[in-house]
Amino acid sequence: MKEDESLQLFSNKAFDKNHPEDDYLELSKFVVEYTGGLPLALDILGTFLYRRSMAEWTDALDRLKQNPDDKILQVLEISYDGLNEEEKTVFLDIACFFRGWKKDEVTQILESCDLHPTIGIKVLIEKTLLVEMEDHLGGCILEMHDLLQQLGRHIIGRESNNVHERSRLWLSEDIEQGSQEIKAIVPVGTQYPVEVHKEAFSKDLPLETPSLDKLVAIKMTHSKIKRLWNGVLSMKKLKHIDLSHSRDLNETPDFSGAPNLEYLILVRCSSLVRVHPSLGELKKLVRVNLSDCYRLQYLPRKLKAESLIELNLSWCFEVAVLPEFGKGMKSLSLLDASSASVTRLPESFRHLTGLKELNLSHCNFRDESIFDHFGNLSSLVILDLGGNSAFV
Repeated sequence: MKEDESLQLFSNKAFDKNHPEDDYLELSKFVVEYTGGLPLALDILGTFLYRRSMAEWTDALDRLKQNPDDKILQVLEISYDGLNEEEKTVFLDIACFFRGWKKDEVTQILESCDLHPTIGIKVLIEKTLLVEMEDHLGGCILEMHDLLQQLGRHIIGRESNNVHERSRLWLSEDIEQGSQEIKAIVPVGTQYPVEVHKEAFSKDLPLETPSLDKLVAIKMTHSKIKRLWNGVLSMKKLKHIDLSHSRDLNETPDFSGAPNLEYLILVRCSSLVRVHPSLGELKKLVRVNLSDCYRLQYLPRKLKAESLIELNLSWCFEVAVLPEFGKGMKSLSLLDASSASVTRLPESFRHLTGLKELNLSHCNFRDESIFDHFGNLSSLVILDLGGNSAFV
């Protein structure tokens, strides 16, 4: 509801008239702002504060900032109770984990769990339990009011007083304890490393090879992992890997079992020496960022990803040879190999007709023969060759 409508509704409940008492105007405006115009919340708060003193109002509103009144959550839960089981699952997952995330990313994750988030999210929006907002890049993110997020987490907390019996964990201290009834783990707002032990999440014995068929994304930045997995694991839904700043990672795994991988982000993995050759066979890659992997030496011999838009090898000091590029790689828009040790461009470089930005500064090009490869780059807008001895 709009601010004036909200204030009127609240006043009807709190003062039994269409406008607040003069002495209570500022406090009433706070209530309207706090509830975000939610009619049910305004109704409950107005009824609760009816005929109470200024001191009681002030004390109650201070308390609300810390712990919302259970009556508010109970009223808001009326809308939740009207959902079917799958819609409830979508609501709880967003409330516990995905508030503020991109809609597309949330949809991918929930689809991998055999849910139907497209219709589920639409229903939540229709019931005002969720809203779509535009981010600064023009994308769509999913948002909800603080009270509704607290409702979702309150519902999970009611599952059990014992964290080991809850289905969703998001607090660092709870994740470290683990749960034998776990359905989802997403650390939210962690300020320190989270130690996760697989034994804490097993109902019986630890699984040596967990089921990864539904895994969509692996995001473990600043981790201490040395290698993700051994051999070939089937992960057909995996689309996103981000292990940036994982300083102990020394090589990537075999990607053969993840044919739909789109994003590989390994920024500043300072121990990384080798990228597995199987990466070159992945045809759905969109973005590969290996910047600041300054010990990296070995890349796939050839890349075949026709969807690849960005390849970033900047500050990879020991990379001396670029991969060969497949004939269909016309989508590659950005290639950054600045401060690598590249001395020449492969003959297949001519296939990159869609390049708009090419950064080869501070490499080891020693003559002007490099220009022989630029004949087909009709889309090129930015070219940086500074710092090469051939042009100094």
